[in-house]
Amino acid sequence: MTKICIPIVEKKISKILEKINESKNWPVEILEIWLGEIPKISDKKINKIALTAKSVGKKILVNCKNSDEKGNFIGSDLEKTEILKSAIKYNIDFVDVDVDFPFIKNLQKKISENNNQTRLILSTHFWEKTPQISELKKIITKMISRGAQIIKIAAMPKNLKDVAIIFLLAEILNQKKQKHICISMGKIGAISRIYAPILKSEITFAPFKNYDKSAPGQINFENLREFWRILQF
Repeated sequence: MTKICIPIVEKKISKILEKINESKNWPVEILEIWLGEIPKISDKKINKIALTAKSVGKKILVNCKNSDEKGNFIGSDLEKTEILKSAIKYNIDFVDVDVDFPFIKNLQKKISENNNQTRLILSTHFWEKTPQISELKKIITKMISRGAQIIKIAAMPKNLKDVAIIFLLAEILNQKKQKHICISMGKIGAISRIYAPILKSEITFAPFKNYDKSAPGQINFENLREFWRILQF
């Protein structure tokens, strides 16, 4: 069954820890933390996030996104690697990096050294379009070759045909028995979030409140759960 993940995009570590503690009473399993948003992110701060999440029984998914990924991380790729290696060291459940990140192997080595406690998500986002299925097939081949445990592809549709492409992509990945997160963004693509369990997406992202959205088209947590209740997912 698809898991709902609540994004937490905050700059202050105190605010992040506060929200993690609040999540104790949320009927949700996974929280997404944008590490690149935190000024002077450090090993110590990541450890605090991991310990706090463990104390309330939540899994954590982290990313560290540059401006071209709609994030605010301004460090080098080597600095990003060290940040994500710290997350792996503290048994963060999921690490999400772009498929073209140059130090994927370094992260995989750290995951292996840490007894494979972390699952690697390789992702790509198309903020202005939805590529043709032929192009997407090439991308998933690259992701698999680079060791993706979970493939994440998010694309912006211009029409329902583009949404159908993402549905088809999910079916292709299911046939390959490849774990995935397939998302069609924006208002037109919101149906892909509602039907994530049908697509067999591992995770779908839903903010606890509308103002906490981390990507266009996200449906807030309560509304998404109500859709799923009506549809008997």
